Amino acid sequence: AVGTDRASRTASTATEAGDGRKVQIKAEKVKEVKLQDAEMKIMDDLMRKEAVNILAAGAERTEEVKGAKGLWYAYMKPTRMGTWKNQARLKCKLELAKSGAVNVEVVEIEVGSWDRDLQKFIYEKFAEESFSLNWMNSLTWKEKGNDLYLLHTSRGDMELLLPWWFPLPDAVVKATFQAGIRYMISDGQAKISEAVTKRYQQAAGRPST
Repeated sequence: AVGTDRASRTASTATEAGDGRKVQIKAEKVKEVKLQDAEMKIMDDLMRKEAVNILAAGAERTEEVKGAKGLWYAYMKPTRMGTWKNQARLKCKLELAKSGAVNVEVVEIEVGSWDRDLQKFIYEKFAEESFSLNWMNSLTWKEKGNDLYLLHTSRGDMELLLPWWFPLPDAVVKATFQAGIRYMISDGQAKISEAVTKRYQQAAGRPST
């Protein structure tokens, strides 16, 4: 598989909002991946079976939301800060076309704190007025000759409300989050490219390279 980055842009704004400063960051990046000697039918069948696991390649694990068809949880790898252990849980909506396209949208994000007594994470939603995140991963594939060309688009829109007394200036806050989002997109696309290539080779009965 051959991958190229076709477009990338990140924008941010900061405005006054009530008792705080609202920072909004938008980012989008498109990555092209070429699968040599690949077929539409094999890719379509693969995505019907494993789209969630492929597009959540950076997650620790995934599971279906009980009683909600088409919704999945993606559990990110836990992080530690001193004695605290946290884990982000993303609720994802899956839309799969009959052929040639799949889209996963993050519709909700929760952060879990480790409960030592219960020995599990307890998840809580962010207050919408203080933090919101809209995230989308879409993947399309088309045949050109004997190859498949995949276009992976990642698009994110994050809004954060900082208290008026927050000590760091807006420029520092925006630069920090922009760097984080750029890394998230690049890292996520690299992992998804690797996952789709590996799983396609397995589905086609070929040895992984």
